[in-house]
Amino acid sequence: MLRSYGALIGGLLLFILWGTARVLGWLDEPFDPAFLSLFGLSFKLPLPVQLGCGATLVLLDAWLVFRIVNENVMFRKRNYLSQGLFLVLMAGTPFVLSLISALVCLTLTLLAVLILLNTFGQQRAVGAYCTSFMLIGLSVVLIPQWIYLLPFLLIGCASIRTLNMRTFLAAMLGFVVPFWIGAGLLFLSDGIGNFLISFNEIVHLSPISCRHLSPTQWPVFLLILLLALPALFHYPSTTYQLKERSRIAYALFITLFVGALLLACLQPPMTGKLFPLLACISCILVTQMVLTLRERRGRVYRIALIILLLLYMTCSQWMPLLTS
Repeated sequence: MLRSYGALIGGLLLFILWGTARVLGWLDEPFDPAFLSLFGLSFKLPLPVQLGCGATLVLLDAWLVFRIVNENVMFRKRNYLSQGLFLVLMAGTPFVLSLISALVCLTLTLLAVLILLNTFGQQRAVGAYCTSFMLIGLSVVLIPQWIYLLPFLLIGCASIRTLNMRTFLAAMLGFVVPFWIGAGLLFLSDGIGNFLISFNEIVHLSPISCRHLSPTQWPVFLLILLLALPALFHYPSTTYQLKERSRIAYALFITLFVGALLLACLQPPMTGKLFPLLACISCILVTQMVLTLRERRGRVYRIALIILLLLYMTCSQWMPLLTS
């Protein structure tokens, strides 16, 4: 029992220790403030609220990953490696607790995915589609560019085989509900101009340039590529071992991952905001690879994974030596 919980306990301890060291300034890393933006209105969160909300959201996301993975039998046996890896990645990312909006969007997206996957085999899924896409609409309210993931989510839903004209219309109705309510409230408070700011952020695209990546975002982007790409290429060789429901869950997550990765490549300023989502899906794919690789290659891959994570978590200590 203790061995099965080892990855989760280790990830949780690292998340607590690294978070405490970062807040106390022991890691010599910048600690950025957190802001929430709603229809053009920006609110700075007090430090206690930022820390409490950030830690709670990370733990909630790890629990949602556990629910999705186990309810859809995504691995051959129950384990907590994906949740432990996710906590380790969150612990090693200096700016993660400043991304409250991104963490909330990840929570809402995971809830939407959980609801959508539970429609597998159902005859009536209209209510589930309306609810799940209303959660996606709330995500777009917080981060307007999240709307670019909407087509990829719909493509992923096609694999569930409950997407038809009725559920599609229900999804679009649910998606616009947050905007309808927000526009009404802003109209009553004479702030309808702020409502249009969200649409300006959607259509305003930054030039494709790596110069938009900050020194702390470069390691994040490279880590996602090193973790996810081998796992993506390995996944097709394991599909014969999976049940139909498991393959559907993987198809939905991989479609979302491809969309988020394309958005990060085409809009580099979005890399930080997309990191929690990319990291979450990468951890699921990496866990599948760890569990299905044969003994010798699996041992080599696990050693390489540990070395990569150690380098990532200590990059703030050795990267200045490379630039000096």
